[in-house]
Amino acid sequence: MKVLLISNMGPHKRNPSLGRFVINQYEELRKGSYQIEMFLMPKIAYSFKSSIIRYFSFVLFFLLFLCKNFLKKRFDIIHIHFFYPTVYLAIFYKLFINRRVKIITTFHGNDVYSYNPNNFLYRKAMSYIDHAIYVSERLMLRHDSFNISKTVLPAGIKNDFKVMKNVEKKYDFIFVGNLELVKGADRLLSIVKNFPEYRFAIVGSGSFENELKAINSDNFDYFPSLKPNALSLLMNESKCLLNLSRNESFGLVITEALSCGIFVIATKTDGSLEQLKSINNGWFLEQEYTFSDVANLYENQIANSLIEGGSIVNSHHYRIESVCEKITELYYSTLKS
Repeated sequence: MKVLLISNMGPHKRNPSLGRFVINQYEELRKGSYQIEMFLMPKIAYSFKSSIIRYFSFVLFFLLFLCKNFLKKRFDIIHIHFFYPTVYLAIFYKLFINRRVKIITTFHGNDVYSYNPNNFLYRKAMSYIDHAIYVSERLMLRHDSFNISKTVLPAGIKNDFKVMKNVEKKYDFIFVGNLELVKGADRLLSIVKNFPEYRFAIVGSGSFENELKAINSDNFDYFPSLKPNALSLLMNESKCLLNLSRNESFGLVITEALSCGIFVIATKTDGSLEQLKSINNGWFLEQEYTFSDVANLYENQIANSLIEGGSIVNSHHYRIESVCEKITELYYSTLKS
């Protein structure tokens, strides 16, 4: 079996964590007894914010794909990460290079949220999909109208994320994510400014980075990016993960935080609702929360319980090895269908 994994997301200078779980899955899938290659959007596409330039970057992405794969009829499966419009590369390959190829796509969130209602081209592209993977049950339900084979699989986390004993709790809150509006970076900045008595660890980069650095306060430490083992240590040094996303299909950092034994306060999104299923591992904020909501949750419900280590998620279901085992099984079953 020969597989080509295509993604329009990948780490780059402005955002080293972009597409992190795609890279993690690819590295794990390479351990399998089949051949797998990966084709990523050129990094130049992330160097500009202009939508026009990004459009031409996708054209470049398409042309590079043709140059590299036009004469290659060897792929049995093309696995797309982030469906639209990346799927057109796979459709072109199927129509003009190898009609027998199977197309699998993993939906990340915005490739569903941003195309509702679905236009004609989106619906037509969906008709070429042999199997769809969704990172959460709630995300899959948003595609109820499409009668195709579907699976729910979490993103998968590395074994670096675990409880570390005898680690000093230096921070009240840790925030991990792109410093963008959709991830609630503006909300984070307001909380940091309004709660000088709390200590924050902030990990990520993005358009709000300069505003964060401009805050005249010593109540936070900032890390643009961290490797998994260093991030795991920082989570263990924190009491609570603060997740303030406006949209979140899964929320890999929520799983990582729970695996490190810390509690989570999260705004209600598809991802947080799926993972924080009981009061034992986290609490929800309404999207229209107040600052006092954050303080009350932390002081009244979390601070008194964290001495015992919080809630731990050790389920094999969330580990990258397990997720990739299921993806491999899916590859073989899709080929037989």
